[in-house]
Amino acid sequence: MCHKVATNVLCFSKGETEASDLVDKSRFINNQMPEWLRLRTPQESTTGMMMTFPDTMSRIKAFPSTATAGVGETATHVTRDELDFHEYAEENFGHVSPTIDKGEATILDQSASRRSQPQSHFKETYRKAKRGENSYHPMFFPWSVDPSRTWSGTTQP
Repeated sequence: MCHKVATNVLCFSKGETEASDLVDKSRFINNQMPEWLRLRTPQESTTGMMMTFPDTMSRIKAFPSTATAGVGETATHVTRDELDFHEYAEENFGHVSPTIDKGEATILDQSASRRSQPQSHFKETYRKAKRGENSYHPMFFPWSVDPSRTWSGTTQP
């Protein structure tokens, strides 16, 4: 049995274009679902940064990483995509962390590594997770996990 539960998904990406792309990915996934699983009547925002599903009172809202992104938002799930490239990653986390700390939301941080910034918010959060110093579950997937990717240099990165 499937229950209708209001869900508020917040997606953060490094810029406005990338944030809009996250909503596009959600739209694509919903459109590929079997008819019986597809969420009905998504409504689009004029900016392309939000999808709402009136039948379930749910929404997916995307933000570029700005100093105030996420202020005043309450989430049931937060995704921060390519987090190592967010200019305001730590500030954005501060805006959504009360919901997460209360156990009302889950968070997924994912990113390639920005080598020019060895002490980033993303890397520090990952290192703390590896040491068991936060509630994150760390997972690392090297570039080679995708067999279609190749490395043309003399040594692997």
